[in-house]
Amino acid sequence: MPETTSAPSAPLGVATSINGTSVTLTWQPPANPGTSPLTGYVVTSSKGTVTLGTDATSYVVRGLTRGDAHTLSVAAVNAVGTGAAATVITPAAVPAGAVQDLRVDHSGKTPVLRWSAPADDGGADLIRYFFNDGRTTYATSGGSYTLTSYARGATHTFSVYATTKAGNGARATIEAALPRLAPTAPRNLSVQGRKVSWQAPEVDVYQPAISGYTLTYGATTVTLAPGTTTHTLPQGLQGRTTVSVAAVATTGTGVATSTTVDLGFSAVAAASGVKASFARTDATVAWAAPASLKGHENIVWTVVAKQGKKVVGTKKATVGLQAGSVTFTGLARSATTFSITGQGNRGGAVSAAVSVSATPANNVPSAPRNLSVSLKDGVATVKWKAPADNGGKKLTKYVLSLNGKQVATPKASATSAKVKNVRKGVTEKFVLKAVNGVGTGLAATEEFYLVTAPGKLDKGYAKAGLVKKSVFLQFAKPKDDGGSEILFYELQYKRVWGGAFKKYYEIEDRRISKHDRSLTIYNASKGTYTVRVRAMNRHGASPWSAWSKGYKIS
Repeated sequence: MPETTSAPSAPLGVATSINGTSVTLTWQPPANPGTSPLTGYVVTSSKGTVTLGTDATSYVVRGLTRGDAHTLSVAAVNAVGTGAAATVITPAAVPAGAVQDLRVDHSGKTPVLRWSAPADDGGADLIRYFFNDGRTTYATSGGSYTLTSYARGATHTFSVYATTKAGNGARATIEAALPRLAPTAPRNLSVQGRKVSWQAPEVDVYQPAISGYTLTYGATTVTLAPGTTTHTLPQGLQGRTTVSVAAVATTGTGVATSTTVDLGFSAVAAASGVKASFARTDATVAWAAPASLKGHENIVWTVVAKQGKKVVGTKKATVGLQAGSVTFTGLARSATTFSITGQGNRGGAVSAAVSVSATPANNVPSAPRNLSVSLKDGVATVKWKAPADNGGKKLTKYVLSLNGKQVATPKASATSAKVKNVRKGVTEKFVLKAVNGVGTGLAATEEFYLVTAPGKLDKGYAKAGLVKKSVFLQFAKPKDDGGSEILFYELQYKRVWGGAFKKYYEIEDRRISKHDRSLTIYNASKGTYTVRVRAMNRHGASPWSAWSKGYKIS
């Protein structure tokens, strides 16, 4: 009787796992390998058939459509043939969870229902979302739905679920209260004079009826009845003022609309505590700090000075809440009336004028002006100009002192004086004062270090001589150095040459050290040489000496 043969039985433990567009098929060897050893496995899917070795226990099928149902089978093979197949079907995917973070966003005028995608889409791409309000279901592709047509002041139930081509996910549900909105801003706010006018806010179905208005100006707020569209500001309100109006409803006070207007300004109060005083011919007018600026930032004070009917000066000072003052200089010595008025920097009327009078007292003269001293041949010439202020009395004379000793009393009309026996090269102190009927005035004081240019070098102090073909020039110090150290000497030598019919000459300058006082011209050219010299101190140069006699080089 022939031997019976058989193919393997079906593999055991067949299972699948899905990862995106791939499915992994796993199995265990069959319980009955048949009448001969296994030679491999055959895996069949929508992508075709694959033959695997005897050690295989899994296979990954790639490139499948995400979310679709897929049928896969595996069969064992031996020498007899292919055994029974074990088949498994992967189900189509649906979202594994509900949408996340379902909420109502009230940040805008119209509330918006918002959500996020499910944490697990079940392995299939989301196609859309469905929104349900308990009556109707609406499809939407995004993560939000605008709640335009739902009654305010009520609570609504909303649910959302996601869907793939395989089906719908779980629902997420929320109960949301949609409150009424506060009123919007009133329109067309304007201020004409003191009359404020506006129009009611635009009608909004989401807002309750307006129950009134609040109108604010400065620190004051008034409540107005519904339907009001005008209001008159009080007469006492002045200056730059911000006016705002807002509508009121049961949901609260709405957005205000504002404007800034200039309601004019009052005159500032007259100056107080005004005083005037003279210091010689300078007058200072001072006043106290104002009690109020009347809405201005500061006050411009104007002070006018009059002597008789003549205006002799006008000064201005811009001051806030502080005391102020102005000073007039160089006024004539006469009774003077000062009138002060103020005006706020924003305008308005000028304050009432306040007047005070003052008269400068007679006193001693001020100091003589532009005192100067020059020296020549031991005689100092002192010059000056009359004092700017004679003290209110005629000058009677001047008093001139040298080093504390009175040396002259020039008459009142004098502008100079001579002083003998003044030393050179030392500091001499001259003091000059003017005198009037009140007394001796202020001093003009100058200290002078008096020097003059050096004295002239006489003929005997400059000479020339010949040493072979060189010219030797030499000179001595001047007798009078002018009261200041000699700094250096300037020397000129002159060469003259030519025949009886035509002569030529040249002059050359040299600076000689104060210690040398000599010069040698080596390899001098032919001609007749003469020399002259002068000394220099910090005051200036002495006169040139006379030309020395000539020395000829042939």
